[in-house]
Amino acid sequence: MSWFWMILMFGMGPIALLVLLSLGLLLFFTGSIGLDGLFAATEGHGTLTCWHCHQETPAARKRCKHCGGELQ
Repeated sequence: MSWFWMILMFGMGPIALLVLLSLGLLLFFTGSIGLDGLFAATEGHGTLTCWHCHQETPAARKRCKHCGGELQ
């Protein structure tokens, strides 16, 4: 059955549910929904210590997930 007929039969509910589920999984595993989170999901899981707030944040991010300060 094609997507066209599925949408006609069931409406946009299942598609919206799939989109929300995938965004939720991305948020759960990376801590972010944006492109930074998407790239962080594919890279290593090392951490850096932010020199602004002294909290650990994933090394793949450009900004601290706690204070938003730029990581170097």
